[in-house]
Amino acid sequence: MATVTFTSPIMHGPKSVYAVAGDTKTILVLAEENHIPIPFDCRDGNCASCLIEVTYAEPSVKKGITLTEKEKLKLKELGKLTAQDIEDAEVRDLPPPYRLACQFIARDEDVTISFSGRAGWGLSGGSRSGGKGGGLSAPRTPPRIFKDRKYQATSSRGTMKSAGSA
Repeated sequence: MATVTFTSPIMHGPKSVYAVAGDTKTILVLAEENHIPIPFDCRDGNCASCLIEVTYAEPSVKKGITLTEKEKLKLKELGKLTAQDIEDAEVRDLPPPYRLACQFIARDEDVTISFSGRAGWGLSGGSRSGGKGGGLSAPRTPPRIFKDRKYQATSSRGTMKSAGSA
């Protein structure tokens, strides 16, 4: 069983949850089940609004997990993934530090998942490509942020309404 610790400036403090080794739930699904507000929009690796930074408790035992082609493309566009990162992941089984929560599946190692809480704005570390600024540019429409199961998104613009209202 892996311990996954979530941390973000929008949270009151780190929150640790257990992920069952061998389970195929993504970090985004695990976060939703535990009421952790990782922003998302598409759930399919197309928008990159669920950008996370993964830190391993034991760097000597970290294991790479296959990057999807969509994830490679999006992370490269954002300057969060280099050709060396891809080679390390595919040849040496060394995972890159940035992933998309909708694509990343926790394995049997303990990890810390950091996210900004603002979709499309990246993490405080800035761009891996050496560019200026805080990482991502703002998305065209505000993403959904999971807050509570009694609320649901009603449009692609992120408008929320109570599930009990008409």
